[in-house]
Amino acid sequence: MVLTVPTNYPTIQSAINAASAGDTVQVLAGNYTEQLFLTKSITLVGSGAASTFISQPKTIVRDSSGNYWPVNVLDGSTVSISGFTFPAPLQADPKCVGPSPPAVPCGTIGVQGGSTLNLTSSVVEYTSMSNGLFIAGNPNSIAHAVVTNVTFELPSAVIASPYTYDGIYVVYGTAQVSDSTIVSQPTLGGDSDGIFLDAGSTVSFSHNVISGGVPIAARYDSGPNIITAEIISNTLRPTGLSHFGGTPSAALGTIIIAPGSDFNITGNTIMGGTNVLSGINIAANNDPYSPTTASIVNNTISDILCTNLDDRPAGICGPDAFSQDQLPGILVSPPSFQTASVHFQPGFASSGTPEDVHNAISITGNHISETDSGILLTGVQNCCEVSDNVISNSTDYGIAAANGNFAFPNNSISGGAYGATAIAGLANATVTLPGSEIQGTTISSLYPQSQSPYVARIALNETGLTSTTTTTSVAATTTTVVTTTTTSTPVTATTATLTSSSVHSMTATTSSTTSSATTPSTTGGGIPEFPFQLLATSILVVLVGVSYLAVRRRTGKTI
Repeated sequence: MVLTVPTNYPTIQSAINAASAGDTVQVLAGNYTEQLFLTKSITLVGSGAASTFISQPKTIVRDSSGNYWPVNVLDGSTVSISGFTFPAPLQADPKCVGPSPPAVPCGTIGVQGGSTLNLTSSVVEYTSMSNGLFIAGNPNSIAHAVVTNVTFELPSAVIASPYTYDGIYVVYGTAQVSDSTIVSQPTLGGDSDGIFLDAGSTVSFSHNVISGGVPIAARYDSGPNIITAEIISNTLRPTGLSHFGGTPSAALGTIIIAPGSDFNITGNTIMGGTNVLSGINIAANNDPYSPTTASIVNNTISDILCTNLDDRPAGICGPDAFSQDQLPGILVSPPSFQTASVHFQPGFASSGTPEDVHNAISITGNHISETDSGILLTGVQNCCEVSDNVISNSTDYGIAAANGNFAFPNNSISGGAYGATAIAGLANATVTLPGSEIQGTTISSLYPQSQSPYVARIALNETGLTSTTTTTSVAATTTTVVTTTTTSTPVTATTATLTSSSVHSMTATTSSTTSSATTPSTTGGGIPEFPFQLLATSILVVLVGVSYLAVRRRTGKTI
């Protein structure tokens, strides 16, 4: 049966009340100001998003679960909605706003546990007072949503807010989102994500365009997050505000992966921009019973640069891993680095302990260009396979690895100041690049850096590491010793060892033996945005940044 509004029923809710399971409620063009409770498995069809509007009343009713949602899918129903615009509320319930994040979840559309929403061909607006789509189940009852050809956007009148609201929020739910556009607000004080994944999320995102804030972020805490995500063939671009300004904040990454999660990130185009600190940001879990699993394959990543940070202090951008910033296209680090102080402090790289738990992270076949550091691993020597990536025109290094033993086979690195660096700030560091090619660097192919008493060693192959060079140990922290070599042709086998206590010196010798083409079986390595201050320790410029997920407050949930 088809029930037509307003021809047969004056309001949409009255038609819903009269409908039976399987019926269709047809809504003619117009602006309908009402709160909807969809408790039956029906189809709700508008006359097109350009002409059919369901607006939130100024006062809305709290449902039995305590939610303030203008459109509420509940009671185990399966509902299909298409052809509407859901304007952002001009005035939210007072419990949705205040001097601190709200005590109740608020959203434009909500889906409760046990219910399913199929949303197509619509526009969903949201503000700093509400999420766009809130998929909110619980451990005993999962919520579900399938979203196709939907635009999530902020009204032009909305300004950035310190409250933490997102285009789509998933907790104990499943979501399939495709062919959609999600625009999130830039970061300011709090954060705003295109999609935020809380505990118990199983999601698939494909062929979407997501911009602003952090496009995709996962809940970050010390417990098992049980988040599974497939992120395939999307275009993603985060947006931060002022990094060093009076109200500093930056997008900490395009995709942020929580420890213990399982992510497949394939074929995406990831672009940086103003005030963006990393491309893909991965936390390798230190729990052997809940390792981080991630497949990072065939993505294109670009424009992640320190020089894109607004109001940055003079000299903060550069290759010195202990006093300057280098922003990576792909970052892998342990949770222990992420949960420290939210303020960067001098000497941060020499505090804490590297971790040694095996994770299952594969970073292969990616094309990374125009970043400060193409790939950065720190303190996670058993985390990853890093191979067959093409890295070009990095400002500082193509590949960087800190504190541990790392192997990076069969990568191609071209352009930039240095091809690869080994950094020893918390522990000795050894980096080999068997089968890899480095060419066209402006200073040197290989660059070891260390703080006393640790030693950094780097070579194209393990054989090269047996021949080390003598370096100078200098006590004065104001002195830097650098020996450089211009490389315009592919390097063969180079090794260098650094033992300076407080200076980063670089010396290299070149072997006449080309690196073996045989790849050893060793693996690579033995919430956007919160206020922060000047970084004096560059290895972890984005590492601690991810801790925003550990301290942020999300719609009634303290993380």
